Amino acid sequence: APDQWDGVTKTEPRVNEDGAYVLTDGAELAWFADKTNEAQGTYNAVVTKDINMGAHDWSPMGYGTTPSATVGYAGTFDGGGHTITIDMSEMSAVPGRSGLFDHVCAEGTVKNVVVAGNIKGTNYSGGIASTSFGIIENCVNEANVSGCASAYSMMYLGGIVGYNGSSITGCANRGTVDAASENGLVYAGGIAGYTTTDGKAASPNRPDVKNCYNTGEVKAATGGAGNCAAAGI
Repeated sequence: APDQWDGVTKTEPRVNEDGAYVLTDGAELAWFADKTNEAQGTYNAVVTKDINMGAHDWSPMGYGTTPSATVGYAGTFDGGGHTITIDMSEMSAVPGRSGLFDHVCAEGTVKNVVVAGNIKGTNYSGGIASTSFGIIENCVNEANVSGCASAYSMMYLGGIVGYNGSSITGCANRGTVDAASENGLVYAGGIAGYTTTDGKAASPNRPDVKNCYNTGEVKAATGGAGNCAAAGI
């Protein structure tokens, strides 16, 4: 099993001949996450070993202020079939949007990665990404994804993506998806919590979900006058 990240060390990875950062441990992934969050740009990466981020505070890659087709992670992230473990169960403050990635914009691609552990959020959450307007392909979520929105807030929770405005292909969810709101709208799905073509989700990529499957339990609950919807996909 890979050593857990210490929650402090951040190491700049080497760059391969294709110009992609090569990620081999938690310190390098933490550095790369900061790189994707400090400024909008195209940052490519390949993962060559399983990585365990431990139970430390985690800022998802491509973190931005407002979901859109042009803001967020814009590179190609190739997990190489490796597993990245993230445990957000003991975070000092649960983020509104959580996952391995926050936003994947229309120019972003995330592929061939397995996410394990625990993912928690209060509005948008997914094992791979909280929101996506890019391409998600051949990814697997084995993490338990959960969240509870405050009163009259919406909750979008998916095993792969919480709020989807683009393409999810060849993905699988094996983790539990558990969404709740005190008194608002709740959308939960094994693959995507919500898929849309309108408003802020406008993207040149056609929103669809194909060749995917879910074996995890999907739960949704809301109190008061709220409404909820849950589905296997």
